[in-house]
Amino acid sequence: EGTVVTFTDVTALKQVEARARDLADLLKLAPVLVRDLDDRIVFWDRGAEQLYGYSAAEAVGQISHDLLRTTLPRPFEELRAELLRAGHWEGEMVHHRKDGSEITVICRWVLRPPADGQPAAILVAAADITDRKRIEVALRESEERFRDLADSAPVLIWVNGPDGCEFVNKSYLAFTGATMDRVRGPGWSAYVHPDDLEWYLGAYQRALAKRAQFESQCRLRRKDGEYRWFKSIGLPRFMPDGSFLGYVGSSVDITDVREADRQKDAFLAMLAHELRNPLAPVLNAVQVIRLRGPADPVLNQQREVIERQVGQMKRLLDDLLDVARITRGAIQVQKAPFDLRDAIKNAVEAARPHMAAKKHDLRVSLPDEPLVLEGDATRLTQVFSNLLNNAAKYTDPGGRVRLTALKAGTGPGGPVEAVIRVTDTGVGMTPDMVARAFDLFAQADQSLDRSQGGLGIGLTLVRRLVALHGGTVTAASEGPGRGSEFTVRLPLLPTGATAREPAKPPQEPRTAGRRRRVLVVDDNVDSADSLALLLGIWEHEVRTAHDGPAAIQVARSFRPEVVLLDLGMPGMNGYDVARELRKVPDLRDVELVALTGYGQDEDRKQTQEAGFSKHLTKPVDPEELRSMLADLAQ
Repeated sequence: EGTVVTFTDVTALKQVEARARDLADLLKLAPVLVRDLDDRIVFWDRGAEQLYGYSAAEAVGQISHDLLRTTLPRPFEELRAELLRAGHWEGEMVHHRKDGSEITVICRWVLRPPADGQPAAILVAAADITDRKRIEVALRESEERFRDLADSAPVLIWVNGPDGCEFVNKSYLAFTGATMDRVRGPGWSAYVHPDDLEWYLGAYQRALAKRAQFESQCRLRRKDGEYRWFKSIGLPRFMPDGSFLGYVGSSVDITDVREADRQKDAFLAMLAHELRNPLAPVLNAVQVIRLRGPADPVLNQQREVIERQVGQMKRLLDDLLDVARITRGAIQVQKAPFDLRDAIKNAVEAARPHMAAKKHDLRVSLPDEPLVLEGDATRLTQVFSNLLNNAAKYTDPGGRVRLTALKAGTGPGGPVEAVIRVTDTGVGMTPDMVARAFDLFAQADQSLDRSQGGLGIGLTLVRRLVALHGGTVTAASEGPGRGSEFTVRLPLLPTGATAREPAKPPQEPRTAGRRRRVLVVDDNVDSADSLALLLGIWEHEVRTAHDGPAAIQVARSFRPEVVLLDLGMPGMNGYDVARELRKVPDLRDVELVALTGYGQDEDRKQTQEAGFSKHLTKPVDPEELRSMLADLAQ
């Protein structure tokens, strides 16, 4: 009897089977069965056999939900009523296979009305979504764990998708006072400081275009209206198939860190100022002794010792301030086409006294043709000076130091880079030290006596300056006691590029006919008086003052042509004095020269804006001061 029913239904339901095939295509060839309105199975196809494990003979005639032990989303009577009303129903349910295993399926029921004497029936197409549901559950649990973790984090956590923000954690909402709906999509940008938004979005878009890690800083508005600095880092998210989803990231409040950095920079500037002040009169006194002292070889030798040590102290102070510039990324270069050989020659000349003091054999090999590149000649001179001084420092007396430069590589316009190597026969480095050679404060000499001295930032500065020129620097050593080699590679301009003429060294100024009236203002009496004595030897007419009010009083009567003015005086500082001097009609054109221990870029910019002609940092090189006065006399 079952065979007859099955044959009759198959014949009568050809049109329904066609609809079933269409639906099966829609559901990727899902298994198909047919039930009557009492839920009794009247047709069972091969796909249903494969899905549930029952043959057609076993299934046809059975109540489907009893056979499959179905767990419905709602009572069957409600679903059937909806089917009869709408003609179709779709939803998820749980079935059991013949082997007892549980599966989740998505079913689509389609009502076939009575036709050609055939009773109404329900066409069922089913698709197994067990694996998908398992993945969905796992994803949901993972998302819940992520949200729990994110909401417990003290930092701001966010998730971005193609259309903007998709999620922020409780800390983000608590900080901004916003709701999730307000920050979704582009809404988060309303909490970024207007001055920061453009470049912050620019950094994000550049990272987005490369599908790369995003990192930037901006100010975010707190719920009380105060803006705080945040550092944001976002990592790209990808699907298993490699498709890009967006970013997940965090934002950390760095306001206090930035303020600590600012205070550190201010402290270093103040420290450098206070340490430079006592060096100035020492150097001035040494110059006076050189010009007026007896021609005693022993005294001259000791004077040179003092000069060298003062110079070393000055370099250490410069290094101290460079720490702040390095950590802030504030070191800048002024680029122009020039011949790299000029920078190397200047560095060699600067290093010769150090080499001579340790009796090193220094040899330099430069190519005959120019090494023209776009760069900052002063900064690259500093690079090679640091490398040569480093070689001299860490090589025992009587060692060998070599500097070679050559062109390497070829391109459409000729050689593409300059390769400069500085080698020595010094203490060498372990592999660990080679790896850390360019780290801030890293030093080869960690012994208690610290006989070599230094702050350990010279090579860090070298790497930073070389990178600003688009180049690289590497370190190598065969081991302790076997010397070191540093290799700098810098991109060259195409062959035929013209270098800027190197600056000519200042000519020895002639004091005859250049006698000037100079007022020295400094609260450090030794510094002011020793400088005045040196200026007097150079045949200038000099007056001194040790505070602001006295400087103005002396200036009114003396009417100086040049005022060497210390900035950091107590009470009335150098800027106050400059403003008052400009108010005196006879002194409006006086040349103001800042003579100060403050030498950072911000200080130089401030003195320039205040109307100073020059900014000299203590202790001033006497020849630099002498040349400057000669230039002002033109």
